[in-house]
Amino acid sequence: QPLGTRSMRARAARVIIRAVVSSSAPPRSTPLAARSSIPPPSARGAAGGPGATRDCRVRSSVGFHRHHLRGAFARAMATAAGGDARIEDHDTEDLIERKKATRKRVRAALKELTEEQMGTESAQICAGLLSTLQIFTTENPVTTTGRPVRLGLYVHCAKLREVDTRPLLETALGLPNCEVYVPIVDASAKPGEGTEGGPAMRFLRIRNLDDDLERKTMGIMEPKEFLPDGVTRRQNLEHLWDAPESNPRPLDVLLMPGLAFDASGARCGRGGGYYDAFVDRYFSRCVAAGYEPPPLVALAFGAQVLGVGEVPMARYDKRVDAIATVNGVLGCGSPMGDAVASGSRWRGAGEGWER
Repeated sequence: QPLGTRSMRARAARVIIRAVVSSSAPPRSTPLAARSSIPPPSARGAAGGPGATRDCRVRSSVGFHRHHLRGAFARAMATAAGGDARIEDHDTEDLIERKKATRKRVRAALKELTEEQMGTESAQICAGLLSTLQIFTTENPVTTTGRPVRLGLYVHCAKLREVDTRPLLETALGLPNCEVYVPIVDASAKPGEGTEGGPAMRFLRIRNLDDDLERKTMGIMEPKEFLPDGVTRRQNLEHLWDAPESNPRPLDVLLMPGLAFDASGARCGRGGGYYDAFVDRYFSRCVAAGYEPPPLVALAFGAQVLGVGEVPMARYDKRVDAIATVNGVLGCGSPMGDAVASGSRWRGAGEGWER
């Protein structure tokens, strides 16, 4: 073989050996990945999520180190091949342990926040979104689509210490030309509403916070399945694709929670995989219909934003385009994120964003 080829392989081998020996070294930072990613497996097996199949407990220190070195070896191989050593193709036990450690770290930080601190930060975060996103203005631009504004937004859970979204929900529900969709978790979803055997979450339309929600597990408020007549099912966001008369263009924006984030858009959820599965499914429908998927905007307390590279991710984990914090709406480096953070590039209901 040519000498250059042999020397290149030798250098790659040295990279691998150094990475395996120093597997506890901090990960290097990386540019923001593309918005699309490798789809998740049908059953993620994430700790705490439906369909979990892995026993994430470490049975012995020998077993832990074996898997830890195996994960380090995989990351070193990716580096030698010119890839991103911080992103793994699937949830190895090493990656699961790192995610668990990150979740433990952030949960501990959130517990240190007082009710007053969370209330103050929530108010500042919502104020920033209300003043930045044109979607929340009372005079929505007239568009050629003839479609109302469509907003995806979660209802916060106090026990989970999430950013309180009530000001956003109240504002959006008070707009004359806005449809609001909030999530409902369903472990026994119908075909097409979740990955088979995996996590499932749907977004249903609500019109009133007091009448259309009910308290579910852990005190989380979710939309009622039926309208007040007890017969008609509430509008499912994904069913709009099957009703052309509804002008089924994508959401204008999806505002979402999470547990940990960094400035590059990395996101670590709480382990159920609900948002990753929904976003993958919904984005696929958007692309299949010829539309660009909506921007993903996370809401986060300061304690939830870590340094770049400190949020472990698998390749199918979804990044966000922007993060709403007490410092305003911050783009995460993607053209879509920059468009959202600019506060002036929304084309109007159903027409997407200028990039």
